[in-house]
Amino acid sequence: MAAKSIKHKYIKVADAGQRPRALLGYRIVETSWGHCGLLYCQVNCCSLLRRIFPAHPSQEALLKNIVACLPRPRKGRPSPPPAAEPLWIKQLAAFLMRYYQDGYDPRGKTPDFWPIWRDVVDWSVCTPFDQAVLARVALIPPGKTITYGALAKAIGREGAARAVGGALGRNPFPILIPCHRVLGANGKMTGFSAPGSVGAKQRMLALESQSGTCA
Repeated sequence: MAAKSIKHKYIKVADAGQRPRALLGYRIVETSWGHCGLLYCQVNCCSLLRRIFPAHPSQEALLKNIVACLPRPRKGRPSPPPAAEPLWIKQLAAFLMRYYQDGYDPRGKTPDFWPIWRDVVDWSVCTPFDQAVLARVALIPPGKTITYGALAKAIGREGAARAVGGALGRNPFPILIPCHRVLGANGKMTGFSAPGSVGAKQRMLALESQSGTCA
């Protein structure tokens, strides 16, 4: 049985460049595979997903990775009030719990769950090239895979398989954007930056293949 989410915290940050000050929040979610993290920002009334941390076997290791993404607090300044956690964060946490349990599709009608949350991801954390790669990967349904070379060709960058691999390694939204469905030439299992490396990639593909949601 998947456990419920266990922690959330909010920190006020000033983003780089000319982006307005924001409230940055995170939630830790306990799943049957370990602890996941959801990092989000709130600017005025708009809340966006900054990053998903896939399942870690250790909560301490996950927290270390989350903290590394947070700005260092400034001395002598009062702590800001907590940001209101958006409803979709709770829904996304519930989806991750169920996904790691059995590859569950929350709508129960189609394996394509990307449209549910695509409007809340913060694309500003990605370069234009990475956005092009990830937007195409988001369309790969469960039960299907594509090679790095074919993916490069699909976005009009034939021969850029290595650059595509780099973009996937920087994917801030794993699971929602299923970079684990991209394989090497001839279907070879290659590098995977999530905890568990290639073994986790194989396990996720097997989970989706066994799920009733797969095509």
